[in-house]
Amino acid sequence: MITANETESIYTRIEKDAFLWLEQAEGSLMSADVIFRALAEVLPTSQTIPGIREKKLAYIHSYMLLTAIAFESVLKGLAVAQKKDWRLFRDEGGHGISNYAEKITKTKLSDTESKLLKRLQEYLVWVGRYVIPMRSSRYASAVQEKLRSFRVEDQTIAVALFERLKQELCDNA
Repeated sequence: MITANETESIYTRIEKDAFLWLEQAEGSLMSADVIFRALAEVLPTSQTIPGIREKKLAYIHSYMLLTAIAFESVLKGLAVAQKKDWRLFRDEGGHGISNYAEKITKTKLSDTESKLLKRLQEYLVWVGRYVIPMRSSRYASAVQEKLRSFRVEDQTIAVALFERLKQELCDNA
């Protein structure tokens, strides 16, 4: 039987392994890519055809949520590689990827990349999982800032940014 001390030791080794965080991130991004390919097939189809609107929404929400999870994991892995506490995600209930990316990355994010991370953060916090957030003010700001949205170019931007963050993680590990 494994002891509490052994469990704690294993936990500590896992949490301090930047490449395990990266592996988790890459798995989420791989799954998001499968969904994106399915989405690309139905995007040109008219939403007036029964079931297509639901399919598009399901694919968009799942793609954005998994992509957000991938960024959260790679950013936490980057923090670990930099010998920082991965628990620094304090805002947004621990899912503040847009602010954290600004703090943790050495390279400057473009405006497009920052906006994508803000939108991904909304999907991570509530859009990818719930009909509405806990507060109407959160919903209002998401609508006003167009945070609850998907753009076809998101996939290209996400892949390029992910690769940059992955390289930064590897360079620091």
